[in-house]
Order: sequence, then structure tokens, then C-alpha cells
Amino acid sequence: MIEQWIKEDKLTVSDSLGDMIRGVNPQLALNIFQKSGSPDKVIQGLIETNQLDKITQYCDSTGHQPDWIKIFRQIVPINA
Repeated sequence: MIEQWIKEDKLTVSDSLGDMIRGVNPQLALNIFQKSGSPDKVIQGLIETNQLDKITQYCDSTGHQPDWIKIFRQIVPINA
């Protein structure tokens, strides 16, 4: 239902909404973060959904300069 409301613009996307959805549906949360324009949360969502190969592509396409050390620290425990 939430996905439908977002598609129909009946629900405003925000970081808070993405944070609430993250535990239930990480991919939907990632989509919400992308629509709300939260680059650091998008990167975190890509890590959580194991789409690591898309991080540099996302950063290049948006011009975002992330904290790469922070990203590596998030990735290492997942893959260790």
C-alpha cells in the first residue's frame, strides 16, 4: 500500500519515512532515499541491499563526494 501511495504522490517521501521502512523493506527504503535526495542514505541503502557495485556509479552520476573511509568501514563487517 505504501508503494502505491508513493507512486501516486499521496505520500511525501523523506528521510524519516525511509528510516521507518528500512527494517521491513530495505529496497523500498532505498527508493525513498533516492527520491528524497539523501545521498549518504542512498549509499547506506546500497550497502544494505548488497548493491556495492552501484556506489561509485551513483556518486559519479550525482557528483556526491562521500566519506570513503566510512563506506569501507560499513562494508567490511558485512563481508568479513
